[in-house]
Amino acid sequence: DEFIGAEELRLLQLLRDTLEIDKLLAAAIERGARARHMPL
Repeated sequence: DEFIGAEELRLLQLLRDTLEIDKLLAAAIERGARARHMPL
């Protein structure tokens, strides 16, 4: 699914804050996850 709901975004933000992951690293992880699930 292409769209992330507000609840999912809030959960991801909570995880980033809890694990102390900076925004740039989080963006890289999210981009990698999107690329992994793209059809070839």
